[in-house]
Amino acid sequence: MKTEFFDNKKVPFPETSFMSAETLVDITLAALDQQEWICYPNLEDYGLWEQFDAARGNLAKVVSVSGQSVTCYQSK
Repeated sequence: MKTEFFDNKKVPFPETSFMSAETLVDITLAALDQQEWICYPNLEDYGLWEQFDAARGNLAKVVSVSGQSVTCYQSK
């Protein structure tokens, strides 16, 4: 969505990248009706979000297990 932030600036991507506020609201309301917690208005393949979220969850599980550094960073 194009906001006042871009008023006096040349945008670094095509004008077609922007959607109207009305479109964004309509999409958001549709996502809420579908019980979606996360809404990417222009992401056609929702599976990409699911893959990213799963990877993020897996990473969080391993980096929060211990306060110890991994072997490659330990003094020799």
